Amino acid sequence: MSRSDPAAPEPYAYDATGQVARRTRARFEYQDECVALRCIANLLSDQVREILVEWSTDYLVGLSDGRIELVSVKHREPDQPDWKQHEVFQILLGLFRVWRGSQEDCVSVFESNRPVTSTLLKSLTPARVATGLTGSGKTASGLVVDEAEAARFMADVVLDQPALPNRGHITAIGVSDLGAVLTLTDRDPRLAEHCYRELLGRIAATGTERPPTAEDRIGRLVGAVGDLRSRRAPHTSRHRLRMADLRDLVFATYDEATRRSSRPLAPPTDWTPTPEPWTGGDEIRIGDSVFLLHDPVRTEVAPDRSWQRHQARARQLEPVGRDVWLTGLVTHRGDHAAAALRTERTLYERHPELPDLVAADDGALAVMVPDRAIPVCDLYGQGDTPMSQFLLFQLLRGLPSLSRGLGVLHRLGRAHRELRPGSLLALPDRSLRLRDLGLAARPAVAGEGPADYRAPEQQRPAFTSPGPATDVYQLAAVLYHLATGQPAGQLPPEPSAVWPDLPRELDGPLLAALATSQESRPDLTSFVTTLASIGEGAA
Repeated sequence: MSRSDPAAPEPYAYDATGQVARRTRARFEYQDECVALRCIANLLSDQVREILVEWSTDYLVGLSDGRIELVSVKHREPDQPDWKQHEVFQILLGLFRVWRGSQEDCVSVFESNRPVTSTLLKSLTPARVATGLTGSGKTASGLVVDEAEAARFMADVVLDQPALPNRGHITAIGVSDLGAVLTLTDRDPRLAEHCYRELLGRIAATGTERPPTAEDRIGRLVGAVGDLRSRRAPHTSRHRLRMADLRDLVFATYDEATRRSSRPLAPPTDWTPTPEPWTGGDEIRIGDSVFLLHDPVRTEVAPDRSWQRHQARARQLEPVGRDVWLTGLVTHRGDHAAAALRTERTLYERHPELPDLVAADDGALAVMVPDRAIPVCDLYGQGDTPMSQFLLFQLLRGLPSLSRGLGVLHRLGRAHRELRPGSLLALPDRSLRLRDLGLAARPAVAGEGPADYRAPEQQRPAFTSPGPATDVYQLAAVLYHLATGQPAGQLPPEPSAVWPDLPRELDGPLLAALATSQESRPDLTSFVTTLASIGEGAA
C-alpha cells in the first residue's frame, strides 16, 4: 500500500517567510515554557541535538541518534474534564497527517498537563484508530486509513507522557529545574530566574505565527521534518534552538550577571590543565596500591568540562594481585562530582552486599572483581544475534542473585541506572553480580544511561525522577536485547514474535517490566523470581 494519500498535495517545502512571531506569541506563553522545560532537561546531555520551534503548540525535536519527534502541546484548565475520545482523535489526526506526509519518518508525542487516561489509552486499538482518523459524516477527514497503517502510526505515537505542570506552576518549576542545572555545574542557583528569562526570550523569538489553515500548518510541519532530517538550514535556521547554543546562552547570562554583581555569588575558581587520559598499560596508584590498567578505558567529560571520569578494568600489582574495577575522577572546577565519588565510596564501605572496596583516595577508588568473573556481554553476547535457549535459561536462573546488590540500592532509595551487559558479571556458578554502582551516587540528568537500555524517565528526569523501577526496566531491556537480537525500543513487540524460538512465557513479564510508566512495572524481586522460574522449568 502506498504511504501517501492520493488526495494529499505534492511534497511540502518549509516556508515561513516573514512569519517570525510577534502578534500572537502571548497566546502561547505556556507552550513556550513547555519548550523551555524540554531544553533545560537536555542542557547537560547529548540526547537532543536541536529543537525547531514553530508556534510552540507544535515543535520538532532533532535527536542525536537521527530520529525526529513532533511534539504537540495542549493545556487543560482545572475546570475542564478529562480528554474525550473524539478530542484525542482530532489530535491524532493532525499528528497522522504530518507522519504520513513525512513518509512515516517521525515519532509523534502528545503532551498535556492533563494526560490521556489509561482507560482511553487501552481503547485505542488499530481498528478503532483507523475508524477515528477516517471519520464519518460531518467529522469525515477525507482520508483513507486502513488498520495496518493505523497500527504503524500508533507504533510511532507516544500518548502516555508524564503530566506537564499547570499554567500557574510551570514558571516556578522551570526556574527550579534550571537552578538544578546550575548546581550540577557548580554555579549558584540563585541566578536561575534571570537565566530562565533569557532562555524563554530566545524561545519566543524563534517561534512563528500559527498559520491560519490546518493545511498550511500540516505543510509547514512536514517541510520542517524534511529539513531537520536533511539538516538543511536556509529556511529554518531562524527557528532552530541548538542545545549547544542554549547551553552557551545560559552560562554566558550567568557569567554576565555575576560580573555585574557588586559581590560575587560564588568564589572564583581556577582551572587546571587537562591531565593525560588513562590508557591501557598505565600504572595507577591509589593510596598504597598500584594497579595496571587494561583496555578499553571509558572516559566521560562533563558538558562544561569541569571534570573528567575514567573507568577501566585493572590488575592490582601491589600489595597483592587481583582483578579490580577502577574509577578515577579529575575535577577542574567545583566539588559536585567529587561529592558523588565520596558518596559512592561510602556506599561501598557500609554495605557488604555491594562490591568489595579495595582501595580509595580523594580522586579514585577500586572495587574487587570476583575471581573468574566474566562480563555478561562476553559470556552471553552483545545482542547481535539471539541467544541459544540453553544460555538464555542459564541467564534467567542467575537473575535472583542480582537482588543482593540492587536490593541494597533500592532500599536506600537509589538505583543503578546504568545496567547493560558489560556492567553485569557472571560468576563460575552462573550467579550474577554488579560490577559497580553505575549512576547510583550521581544526580539524574536527561539522557543518562546506555542508549539501548535507557528507561523513559531517564529521558526527562525533570518530570519523573528515575528510581528502583528504572533498574527493572533496564534489566528487562538487556534481557530482551540478548534474547531476541534486537533492542526493545519504544512499544516493543512480544519477544516471541521477534524470535519464535523463545518461550511465550517470557512475553508477559518482559513487556510488563518495559512499561512506560514506572508504576506499571513489577518490583525487582517478583520480576527476577518470575523469570528464574521460567529458567528452572526448562532445566
